[in-house]
Amino acid sequence: MKRALRLAILVVLVLATAVLVPSLEAQVRYGSIVVAVTDRSGGTVPGADVTITQTETTLARSGVTNDGGIATFASIPPGIYSVRVNISGFKEFVTTGVAVSEDSITRVGSVLEVGQVTDAVTVSAGIAVLQTDRADVRTEIPAAQLQNLPVPVGRNYQNLFVTVPGISPPENMHSVAVNPARGLAFSSNGTTRNANAIRIEGAISNNLWLPHVAAYVPALEAIESVGVTTSTFDADEGLSGGMSANVLIKSGTNEFHGSLFEYLFNEALKSKPYFLPSGEDKPDARQNQFGGTLGGPIVRNTLFFFGSYQGTFDRQIAQRFGTVPTAAMRNGDFSASPTPIYDPFTGAANGSGRTAFPGNIIPRERFDPIVQTLIADLPPPNQPGLANNYFATGEYTFDRHNVDAKVNYNPTNRLTIAARLGWLGYNFKNPAMFGTLGGLPINSSAAKAGTGLGDTYTFTGSGSYVFSPNFLIDTYAGVTTIEVLSEPDRMDENLGLSVLGIPGTNGPDRLAGGWPHFDITDYSNIGYAGSSNSPYIDDNWQLQYTANATWTRGTHTLKFGGDIVRQAMNRHELGNGSGSFTFAGGPTALSGGPSPNQFNTFASFLLGLPTGISKSVIPFEDGFTRSRNWQFSFFAKDQWQPTRNLTVSLGVRYDYFPMGTRTTRGMERYDIETNQMLICGLGAVPTDCGYDMGAGNVSPRVGLAYRVNDRVVVRGGYGINYDPYPPRVRSQPRRELSLFDLPQRPASELVPAGGPPA
Repeated sequence: MKRALRLAILVVLVLATAVLVPSLEAQVRYGSIVVAVTDRSGGTVPGADVTITQTETTLARSGVTNDGGIATFASIPPGIYSVRVNISGFKEFVTTGVAVSEDSITRVGSVLEVGQVTDAVTVSAGIAVLQTDRADVRTEIPAAQLQNLPVPVGRNYQNLFVTVPGISPPENMHSVAVNPARGLAFSSNGTTRNANAIRIEGAISNNLWLPHVAAYVPALEAIESVGVTTSTFDADEGLSGGMSANVLIKSGTNEFHGSLFEYLFNEALKSKPYFLPSGEDKPDARQNQFGGTLGGPIVRNTLFFFGSYQGTFDRQIAQRFGTVPTAAMRNGDFSASPTPIYDPFTGAANGSGRTAFPGNIIPRERFDPIVQTLIADLPPPNQPGLANNYFATGEYTFDRHNVDAKVNYNPTNRLTIAARLGWLGYNFKNPAMFGTLGGLPINSSAAKAGTGLGDTYTFTGSGSYVFSPNFLIDTYAGVTTIEVLSEPDRMDENLGLSVLGIPGTNGPDRLAGGWPHFDITDYSNIGYAGSSNSPYIDDNWQLQYTANATWTRGTHTLKFGGDIVRQAMNRHELGNGSGSFTFAGGPTALSGGPSPNQFNTFASFLLGLPTGISKSVIPFEDGFTRSRNWQFSFFAKDQWQPTRNLTVSLGVRYDYFPMGTRTTRGMERYDIETNQMLICGLGAVPTDCGYDMGAGNVSPRVGLAYRVNDRVVVRGGYGINYDPYPPRVRSQPRRELSLFDLPQRPASELVPAGGPPA
């Protein structure tokens, strides 16, 4: 509730900013119309009055054709338009059904006939097959494809990226605990998948911790279209080193429209799992996805709304095979071992000269009492053999709620305001293999055992103002917040201390509660199985302000603006915060003798002889790692049409990604030469860790598009893109290992202050 209240306050503030300070945005949220006016002989018609009107809302813009007979309407809301052309001595020419999508240019040809202005010629626009006035390589996935093409289970629009040339087949990655939106991962034209930029109406929505997946995926029924640019980016598209996709949410119109839907997927549509033990019934596996949409006018021609709800409920009986010791092993009987089980308290310290337990049987008085406590609740095998001899089942649930809402307000034809909100609320439950004793998650695709819940909010507030037919400004602010909580069962019990009596395992923080981690080689883990069911908390947010101005002069459309982004990651994750104990076969094997097997391993465990002990600690007071990062990106662009068929795009971007910091100081860096951890911002270590990030990155962009006809376009271009997401830098010229994500710059250019060694 606190998060919802804060977001509601932020919505009000951003809308106020959009209304009161409409100062500069990027083309990605809007489209453009280019109207080419000619007479019957093919000659250009300058000075013609052109009016475009959005059919659904009656929003209108007016302009005049230039000396080349061209009228350009930049940064207009996507939708269906009619185009009206008037000039003395010619009949009025009206084109209806002109479709405009975001980040695109729609060309409308108007051929005037001699006659009275009171007469009219009306035509219906055909379907635009190609982008004829842009040099970038762009693909649009319209609502018709989203609604009519088969989309795999989950109905995620990103599955349709497989239809975009150059994009690898999207794949599901990561657990529901860290990727509850189920964003898909893919690469574009061979670039790293971390370099892709996913926006929702301009607001960057990549997951901060996992930048190759989206933090929020709108419901399919809420999406109007998806525009994807894969190469030859215009200068106004930045903060992307691979592909750039923008999702447009549906808007309300003067007519009420809505939908209801439900999709069901269950075990009847699946085959029986191949490795299911004999006698087991086909497990339940059901997914219900349902919801509806509604849009319409609040005040006709002025104020409109659209809303969407989607519920996705997953229910399944999950299964997993594991390996547990036999009843004989639990009683110390290892007579089935093909090699001897040696007494670790005999022979030399290096493991030589040991004597075997008589009959490979360990006396009960030698059993470790802590281990006896653990294995008392460990289930026995329910399958034959020594490996994969335990089959576990449990009910797995994963419920999601998606809400998408949008309001459009057009108080005048000069001023437009819009606000969009998306919310994902989710919860899941994934039982552990050994129940109250913990162990691996039964549903391995969910990765984390226990329970989880969280909320993701994404918001865009925007405003645009037309100062004159040739000059307009627009601006928007975007917010994305991600709250994730996943923790194992029995977190509030200090089981390592109170039940097992092992000092140093639990505490002092609650997040170090529960079971320690027991990793027994060749057997399924007991307790909290490392990162598979350690507590995981994310409270990340991203703020974005984007703005630009557009000025049309003659055959030139000039645009300039930029993005300012502030990112924050606040996360807690410990692989073994309550302690970890590793057991291998060495303590009960003979140095120089037979290699240890799984009998040796469990014998070492039964004797309470770990081969490794560790505990993870986050060295910050509240147990969270907190980092902050800035991104600054600005551009200038000239889209020039020297001839009717040739479009030239000339532009440049400037990107600056300063070194990230903690909330109280700089980051950390491990110096492999001195074997020291450098705490940046303390003592003699500079806050930027000694890295020279440079003065920024300059990215020239040049593009050409020659329209042979409406079905053939020749494109070409050159540009430099910089990946805005911090790469995982492994080494530097001084062989220093970085243990954190560095802001963008090629690894070869990351040089410690003072330069590389001689």
